[in-house]
Amino acid sequence: MFATPPQVFLLAIILIGLAVVSIQTVIRSDPDHGRFVWALVIAVVLTVLSCDRSNYAFMMQEDGPAEWATFYIFLVAGLSFARRAWRQNASSSWRQTLGLGLLALFCFFVAGEEISWAQRLFGFKPPQIFLEKNYQLEANFHNILKDKSLAGIPLDSKYFVILTAGLFGAGLPVFQRLFPETAKPVSGIIPKLRFTPLFLLTAWAEWAYPVKFTGEGAELYLGCLFFLSQNTRPQRRNHFVLVGTFILAALTPSTVGWMTHTDTMARTALAQKEVRQLGRDLIRKDVLRKEFFKKDVIHKRIFTAEQSEYFKPGVDNEFLEGKQSAFYRDGRRDRIGYYLDPWNSPYWIKWIKKARVLVIYSFGPNRRRDILLDKKIKNREDDIAVAYKIPSARIP
Repeated sequence: MFATPPQVFLLAIILIGLAVVSIQTVIRSDPDHGRFVWALVIAVVLTVLSCDRSNYAFMMQEDGPAEWATFYIFLVAGLSFARRAWRQNASSSWRQTLGLGLLALFCFFVAGEEISWAQRLFGFKPPQIFLEKNYQLEANFHNILKDKSLAGIPLDSKYFVILTAGLFGAGLPVFQRLFPETAKPVSGIIPKLRFTPLFLLTAWAEWAYPVKFTGEGAELYLGCLFFLSQNTRPQRRNHFVLVGTFILAALTPSTVGWMTHTDTMARTALAQKEVRQLGRDLIRKDVLRKEFFKKDVIHKRIFTAEQSEYFKPGVDNEFLEGKQSAFYRDGRRDRIGYYLDPWNSPYWIKWIKKARVLVIYSFGPNRRRDILLDKKIKNREDDIAVAYKIPSARIP
């Protein structure tokens, strides 16, 4: 839960501000208060959902409903900004038109990044730079910037959300209130002040990170705020757009199967063969390091696990055909060298020390994690896995 007293104190201030704004909105009965109510309801729903850790994790996982909802809401927000920029008349400030255009491009970029530019959807192998620099082995830029900084500012997506929510959602409205004449040329791109506590709540959630997958929920909510806080005339269709977006996001994971199940039988057979090869390679004596077995739980992409030096394949390995992986300078640079399955998704490894179980698995044809690995191994859909019970004598 809450890590530090300052985080609790800041949350209290934000909630007090939110309560004041909510009361004012109801009392004044502003014509566009519907968008604010929507934002408030979505915040409450996400908070309630996060209390059910298991289902919340399922919703927030890669290619799950939340990821698709984030994609759709940023796409819709981008289209809305682009439409407003296109409809600016000659008397409008060029700064405002430019600002709306830049916001549209920003939203389109975030939408593309959220689904890794449809890499898992179409199953293409990411360009080399992403495989070498992106620890998730996905075709997106934000993971390349992880653990990097610019002028002392971390470039991790967590801090990017905090800065975006703080500067755009809180900084600009406050600046407009303090300096209305200066902000007038770009007033059309500045969110309404009433949304400021909600933007701050998003930034706080990323900072405090009270539950696992908070980041995914914060990104989704930030997209909702970008759409709902736009300074436009109230439009009834906003309600239909939001409802349609969430319905579409809920349906998408189960309706894209026709795109992900190309040549399924052959690829599945190959993946089954490869997970067995990987399993045999990893359980050989002296391949897994002592540091690996000391951890209570390890759950990583196999390539990332090798980068962490948890194992070193033997020279007679099956999966790599006796060669080295892309982790080494002269290693393989093909799909096999990066431990990618036939759908170009990473192979994963999980070690559960308490149960002495080692699991090697692939996401399978649908390119998303369906296997449960907490209390017991349960494959809910098409993941391809092998599990080994490691004897106590084998554990250093």
